[in-house]
Formats: sequence, structure tokens, C-alpha cells
Amino acid sequence: MLEIKKQVVELSPEEVMELEQIITDKDLKGAFQLAKKIYRKIFASQQSKLKSHLESPDPVGSFQEINKEV
Repeated sequence: MLEIKKQVVELSPEEVMELEQIITDKDLKGAFQLAKKIYRKIFASQQSKLKSHLESPDPVGSFQEINKEV
């Protein structure tokens, strides 16, 4: 699942041309294929950045440590 935030996606000249053709031809199948390609780019860029707190060695202990009253 993607993190919902602003995202910059770099398109190659070929992808820009493909986008132009999709708009000109009103190509729904091509639009869907390009959308999937863009989705995969965003997913790949975010994959290494998204971390779950449950992935830590001791999720309960780290939660308790963070929320310990001083």
C-alpha cells in the first residue's frame, strides 16, 4: 500500500510521448497500463522508506520505552 502524500514521478521522454498518445487517442487500455507503470514507480520509491513499528526486535518494549512517564 502506498503512503498517501505528494509524490514527484519522473517520466522518460518515451513515457511522455505515450501519455500524449493516450490523451490524443482516448485510449483507456493504454491509460490503465501507464497508470500501473506509474504506480509501480511510486511503490518502488516508497518501499525502502516505509517501516512498521512492528518490525522492531521488541515492538512492545520500544512502545513502552517511548511512552514511559518521567
